[in-house]
Amino acid sequence: MADYYEILGVSKTASTQEIRSAYKKLALKYHPDRAPEDKKQEYEEKFKDIAHAYEVLTDEQKRKIYDQYGEEGLKGGAGGGFHDAADIFSHIFGADEGFGGFFGGGRRQTGPKKGKTIAHEIQVSLEDLYNGATRKIRVTRTRICTHCKGSGATKEDAVITCKSCQGKGKKVITKSMGPGFVQQYVTPCEVCEGTGKSIDKKFICKECQGNKVTNDVKVLEVHIDPGMKEQQQIVFEGEADERPDVLPGDIVFIVQQKPHPYFTRQGNNLHMKKKINLLEALTGVEFSVKHLDGRTLVVRSKKNQVIKPGMVMQITKEGFPNP
Repeated sequence: MADYYEILGVSKTASTQEIRSAYKKLALKYHPDRAPEDKKQEYEEKFKDIAHAYEVLTDEQKRKIYDQYGEEGLKGGAGGGFHDAADIFSHIFGADEGFGGFFGGGRRQTGPKKGKTIAHEIQVSLEDLYNGATRKIRVTRTRICTHCKGSGATKEDAVITCKSCQGKGKKVITKSMGPGFVQQYVTPCEVCEGTGKSIDKKFICKECQGNKVTNDVKVLEVHIDPGMKEQQQIVFEGEADERPDVLPGDIVFIVQQKPHPYFTRQGNNLHMKKKINLLEALTGVEFSVKHLDGRTLVVRSKKNQVIKPGMVMQITKEGFPNP
């Protein structure tokens, strides 16, 4: 069983900034495009493990579940789903840092980049989907450090051009593939972590430890409208992580319906199964059902109606409203 703290080389009391810093160094070191030919698979697996550990330990809810129950506690989607390792790397270093092979080809875009979308599952009862409800959900996201205004330094002239990459933020690596053959690829500079800038250590911002962003907690009001369906998405635009030169991504809540004791939903119809005895089947039946809004509905068969197995009895206009 994987130990996420051990994978990143941090202590169990490590701060989010320490975890983020550890991820950056390891992700650059073990990126698959940097792997020797005989270690491609090893680097890919290591790269994925590093990203997975980073995502768990920087998510307050997932980290709490992991600390209490271990990796097993996160199975089945507890605490929300997981992102692709390449997407996490792109979010941290920028979506276009020259790693063409692993990311499936060089991607180019115009205008400001947008951060990744963060998705969370929200468990909702059938009653809430019928009547509507409001949930207050606490989320942790990054915001540009207000102390240094996203520079990572305590004064402007402390941010200098990286000498290792001459301010380009990336380097061209040439690797021999055999007699007469070489391979070239572009990789983020490991010194400045792809920014093209470095900070004099004496002037690193203490508030964000030079990471340019700090954690921010916000309570979002999630409105469940009457008639919503499972897997429907509730989007909060621009409420996800923020960082310099990148537009904040979105936070998305995906509706997951909890099982109900006796109702099932099919489209906008409500279904329930009822067992009756032989006498009721031959002479007729009457019973009451508590609806999702608390009302009591009476179901009765027609006079002298013989009820056969699988027969459907219907109450019109008592299903789900159209959202």
